[in-house]
Amino acid sequence: NFSPYLEDERLNATFRHDDTASFNGNVTAEKFQVTITHLKMGTQQATMRELRRGNLVSAKINPNPTFRFSANTYVQVMQGTKSVIVQVRNLKDGFKELDNRYFPPNPNPPAPGTNPFKDAYIKDYGQEAWDARSKLLDDNANIESREVYLMKLRKDLSSQ
Repeated sequence: NFSPYLEDERLNATFRHDDTASFNGNVTAEKFQVTITHLKMGTQQATMRELRRGNLVSAKINPNPTFRFSANTYVQVMQGTKSVIVQVRNLKDGFKELDNRYFPPNPNPPAPGTNPFKDAYIKDYGQEAWDARSKLLDDNANIESREVYLMKLRKDLSSQ
């Protein structure tokens, strides 16, 4: 029987907004990139910790209030053993924000071979925390699967 392989495994669920894992989330947009990440069992706490720390470090090294990147993070409530995180990137200027050349280049780029994010992270949390972060996130040791969608708000189908 091959029908279990064709069935949609997604189901309706309730999610809560996590403002500490969101970044510049108050941006109003009509287009979005939605990333649904299914985490491996036992990795949600560490993943959420790193999302929060990453946002704090990013805000510290780039305090520019005109920075347009915006994302809201939602965590599934009553999820059991399958942790799900949904990140909604608000595309204020539309889908062109997804182009690698959309954001202007840094007028004061870091010196070659340096990593300001890594340096600030280690300064705040230590080398051991950086190594744990690298192992968890860089190797995707926390991800079981990931789905990415592009969405557009339809005002004609939305409630006022």
